[in-house]
Amino acid sequence: MDLRNGPEQNPVQGGVTTGEINSGSGVTRRRFFQVTGALAGGTLLLDACRRSPSNNIEMGKGDTGLLNYLYVIAQLQAGFYTQAYATPYYNPSSTQKSEYDLMADLRDHQLAYVGLFQKLLGNAALSKIVLQLSLVTFADRTSTLSNATTIQDLSVAAYSGAVQLFSDTKYTSLFAKLASVEARHAGYVRDALNYNTFGDGAVIDNAGLGQALSPHVVMPLLQNYIQTTFDFTGVPTF
Repeated sequence: MDLRNGPEQNPVQGGVTTGEINSGSGVTRRRFFQVTGALAGGTLLLDACRRSPSNNIEMGKGDTGLLNYLYVIAQLQAGFYTQAYATPYYNPSSTQKSEYDLMADLRDHQLAYVGLFQKLLGNAALSKIVLQLSLVTFADRTSTLSNATTIQDLSVAAYSGAVQLFSDTKYTSLFAKLASVEARHAGYVRDALNYNTFGDGAVIDNAGLGQALSPHVVMPLLQNYIQTTFDFTGVPTF
């Protein structure tokens, strides 16, 4: 994944590594996220800066296309939160320090998702994408959280929509759980930006249900943050 940032936004160094967790190693889930985030976040950005963008990459068809679609979203979120953590907007003496720490947690979750999709897709995984994050002023709290809210809301809607489209039911259960996690992430980011808006009418309908959007709706909206372009005509839709 590559990032193209606005002025004076310096990426950290590090890299994305994927591997198995030995269940007997005593490594806690949180510790795993912390370690992989610290090691993976920087290389993810450093590796990205060496790449040129590719255009009209075919996502694939059927379940493979859906997995690659969600893989792209995970790469976008991982890159966004890695850059947010590398360019903190917070005042160290203020309570916003907790929001800064949250960026690391969100980054680490998304890096874990990137590894998950790489494992599920194997050789069918798309190449790393090139991001375009110049819309975001990461040194500004409102800009960072506003754009995080947009990306999170679309990600929740993307997962909720995708679970309806998988033909292999094993993915339905897995991604329904991840949709729930994404919703919690979105709720926190929305509430941090505007208190008590974590579940307002912008994302929850009168029946208490969140949005579920098709890939053909979500991808054009997320393209604002991604320089790589895609052919997603083979991805299932509704």
